[in-house]
Amino acid sequence: MSMTPQVPFPDGWFAVAFSSDLRPGRVRRSRIAGSEVVVYRTRSGLVRVTDPHCPHLGAHLGHGGRVEGERLVCPFHGFAFDADGTCVATGYGTRPPRTALRLRHSQEANGFVFVWQHHAGLPPQWELPCLSDNAYPDTAETSHCFRGHPDDPGENSVDLGHFAQVHRITGARPVHALTTDLHRAELTVRGRKTFGRHGLGAEISYRYWGLGFTAIDTHIPRLRIRGRVLNAVTVTSPGQLQMRTRISTALDSGRADSRRAPTNAPLWDRLLATVLTRAGQPQYLRDIRQDIRIWHHKSYLERPRLAEGDGPITAWRRWTRQFYPTT
Repeated sequence: MSMTPQVPFPDGWFAVAFSSDLRPGRVRRSRIAGSEVVVYRTRSGLVRVTDPHCPHLGAHLGHGGRVEGERLVCPFHGFAFDADGTCVATGYGTRPPRTALRLRHSQEANGFVFVWQHHAGLPPQWELPCLSDNAYPDTAETSHCFRGHPDDPGENSVDLGHFAQVHRITGARPVHALTTDLHRAELTVRGRKTFGRHGLGAEISYRYWGLGFTAIDTHIPRLRIRGRVLNAVTVTSPGQLQMRTRISTALDSGRADSRRAPTNAPLWDRLLATVLTRAGQPQYLRDIRQDIRIWHHKSYLERPRLAEGDGPITAWRRWTRQFYPTT
């Protein structure tokens, strides 16, 4: 059993679905911060996230609820709710009651559907970015559930000491110190990734937006490859995490930040990038499963005995404190 202490749910944006999970008309159930939510997409493409029970007589909208046009319809009595949550019809054609669904603040960005979570019920304090994916012609998606502390996945990126021991990345060192600005944090690391007997220099940039969303961009100049991993981590219940991940690969255009759309890139480059994305997925899965095996069984120590070479763990934890309610 994990020795991770029970901590308050952190504040911020947390994913409840991949965008690809929600075709128009689709209704799904998900969990965030110990509660179940219902996620659905209207026929015009709007995404909504609501508390799961119908305010009429409490039916669960995620078990048999359906989308009709722009409305979510309850499976029990056919009560219909508009995209703003208002009850606009009953199943019997009578006047609907003055009631509404409790819609959650949501944002669809970067291939995920996020919900705003705040312990005091405050509205969103920031918006998530919409990162350009023009250079990436294909994306693979994966999801993992495991026990752990909300800090674990993000702290893993600043824990430079484990890079060589777990991931065979030697000589890992920061290009600059961890920088933080309110809900944002950034760190860039250089090292050598070992493949068999060969090592390749790599630069890895981490960008964080709270504890729920991280963009990891890797550049391997010798192979002319850029990789992007987008991690969306959600605390589903006390001590339980779900990490949704999108993995992409692109061929380096020779510019630091390529804006060239894949449709304008040579066909061979697009095909090769797609092959590399699919071929690289097993390697990524091996790496992340190594981490998850450790997170799942480790204890989160409030006062770890740190050593030289550990990386900016103290600075990271100082930044993350803002996302937890003070006691």
